[in-house]
Amino acid sequence: MLELALTRVLSVLVWYHFAFLIVGIALLGFGVSGTLLAALPGLSRIPREHLLAGCGVGFGVSAVVGLLVVGCIPFRPFGILADGTQVFYLAIAFILLSLPFIFAGAAVGTLLLRRPEVAGGIYGADLAGAGLGCLGFSPAIATLGGAGSVLLAALLGYAAAGCFSRGPSVFRRWTLAGILSVGGLSGAWLALPATNRSPLAGIHSAKWVFQLDPEHILWAEWNAFSRIDVLAPPSPEGPMPVVIDGGAATAYIPRIGAGLEAEDGDRVRDGLPLIHQMKIVPDVLVVGAGGGIDVRDFLANGARSVTAVEINPILNRLVVRQYADFAGHLYADPRVHWVTEDARSFLRRSARSYDIIYAGLTITNAASASGALGLTENHTLTLEAMQEALEHLTEGGILYLLRSELDILRLVITAREVLRQSGASEPRASIAVLRHPPRGGRYSQRAALMVRRGPFTDAERLLIDRYAQEYGWEVRYGPGMSGDTPFHRALGMGAAEPLPGVPLLLEPATDDRPFFNHFFPWGVLACPGLWGSLQARYGIEETSAAEAVVAGVLGVSVALGAGLLLLPLWVSHGPAALKAPRTAARFVYFLALGLGFLFLEIGFIERFSLLLGQPAYSLAAVLGGLLIFSGLGSLLSLRSDRRPEWAWPALLLGIVAAILLETHLLPRVFRAILEWSLAGRVAAVVGLLAPLGLLLGTAFPLGVRRAGQEAPGQVPWLWGANGFASVTGSALGMMVAMTFGLTALLNMAAGVYGVALLSAVWQTRGGNREGVRG
Repeated sequence: MLELALTRVLSVLVWYHFAFLIVGIALLGFGVSGTLLAALPGLSRIPREHLLAGCGVGFGVSAVVGLLVVGCIPFRPFGILADGTQVFYLAIAFILLSLPFIFAGAAVGTLLLRRPEVAGGIYGADLAGAGLGCLGFSPAIATLGGAGSVLLAALLGYAAAGCFSRGPSVFRRWTLAGILSVGGLSGAWLALPATNRSPLAGIHSAKWVFQLDPEHILWAEWNAFSRIDVLAPPSPEGPMPVVIDGGAATAYIPRIGAGLEAEDGDRVRDGLPLIHQMKIVPDVLVVGAGGGIDVRDFLANGARSVTAVEINPILNRLVVRQYADFAGHLYADPRVHWVTEDARSFLRRSARSYDIIYAGLTITNAASASGALGLTENHTLTLEAMQEALEHLTEGGILYLLRSELDILRLVITAREVLRQSGASEPRASIAVLRHPPRGGRYSQRAALMVRRGPFTDAERLLIDRYAQEYGWEVRYGPGMSGDTPFHRALGMGAAEPLPGVPLLLEPATDDRPFFNHFFPWGVLACPGLWGSLQARYGIEETSAAEAVVAGVLGVSVALGAGLLLLPLWVSHGPAALKAPRTAARFVYFLALGLGFLFLEIGFIERFSLLLGQPAYSLAAVLGGLLIFSGLGSLLSLRSDRRPEWAWPALLLGIVAAILLETHLLPRVFRAILEWSLAGRVAAVVGLLAPLGLLLGTAFPLGVRRAGQEAPGQVPWLWGANGFASVTGSALGMMVAMTFGLTALLNMAAGVYGVALLSAVWQTRGGNREGVRG
């Protein structure tokens, strides 16, 4: 639960794309705990109950204090190369946020070290508890908010300490004081108005919304994948801003009085008057309806019907309930059909066709300028998503996408491929691109792409030209229009040819590589001018900010992992502890387990986000499913004494086979169940992960038991090596996924577990020669 809560809090304070960072931090803590147990032999002389109670108290204190301190650090992740102090801040954040996981890992490691013969039961209980925490996260954050969920996790740590505080009265007093203090904080938190439950009120934040006077925030609410803040309208007649995750995205609730108003200046800058003129009384699908302002505009311009699809239930509830009067009961209009669902799932289930499918600009300039989007998987902008959208257009219907000009350039290439695959003889005749004049830099922050099902008519081309002249827009590409813009070059080339003059990765994003805003190859990090370009506030989408962050996190992970996991063991124990037979095989085995499990987590979280519609849902379902069933598998491993020697390698072979089967089976399964309800899809995720999780749970305890029999002094080393591989695996897995795709990452995970299989075979054969049985 703490891991997921920290993910959400950092999402609001910084950017949500640091889920992989929190995974690495948690595993760093667990790895460091093993190192400490080995490097500080005096800990073994502390009574077990006292040590476990102390770990519970330490977990509770460090969870709260660490979050408060990290919140005061002016960490700007996308300035990590431009400002050298950001690397220092990143390291401090790593260490402080890992403290509660160090205490938790020390508790588990203590039990494993002192009772290795029941490692399966200990490890199984740990994994099962973690899985239950994942399942309980959604109701916890909806009730308590992000930081309140951290308090709840701290309270659970104190409760765990209470289970072992049977020693001297000092332990009982500290535990009781901790439970009362954190419980009191949680009660006070619940008593606060929701608008004051910011992640950490009054401290540093990278998001502009927390720099506002609290009186400007009218409403605030959390759920598993967002924090929503409703702000006071900036003008008496203006719409009501709705800020998502502190500024990562912004929506608006329209102010509707006696009737529907015409577009204001911002709507003109979005090019909406053009799309309103393209069709008479259309049936419209709005993807990402937000607060309903786009729905208002289409109704005001004569739409026959508007289907408003919005995945975030809070946003729909604001329009339907809390601010229904302000919005003129917009969603009660009989022409409006509002849906709380992922757009891909909705389209898959829908048999309707639409005259217009509209997806507006839902991100802020701050998010775009920071480079934050480069780490985002976006399954609504992939080649497969555009194919599904065009299939739901009527003949002559138009897909209208509003984004930054650089995004539109990539989407033009995507549209070219989709139209070619659909059999269009002349794809260029069905594409038009306009942009609002840029305020500075090469690309505009507002550009529009129209993809028509069938060629644009002469009347429609004249309408596009007339609109551009009237409203000051620029036609970057139109059917039959000559020119030498990047759009002309992109549409005049073959499918596999690179785009000359534009040193970017512009091939279509796919469901297997959904990182739409990953524009740069990793080699660009060696560019001498990169540091200076990262200092720019805007236009940073033309630099490799996201790639720099992942590379920086990987570097810090390696440095901290080596310094906190391996170096202390070497200093305290020296090379003597590494001289037992088959030491290399054991280290390779536990390194492979750590790396392989992280590759699986990253790959499945990213891949299942398409099925579940939100990365937060995917994070909770994948982690919860894998951990619970891995825990059950670990418990089953207790019976391995009754099985022949070859059972251990056989189980690892089963893991490799299961990974490969699920990797190549999942796309077909997704096509079959994408139209199911969210509950059905979550159940499918758990069912798909259950067999693999059972197998995965056996690998670690069997390796620990084998090491405990042959070289007990190496168990902490192996625990630390596993943690080191896990820490580096989080960032390395993101790099592989962004570069080669999710299928390649999962195949690589199978290969890494294959290395573990070979190591197990080596150990088993050696054990047979020496008469050792695992």
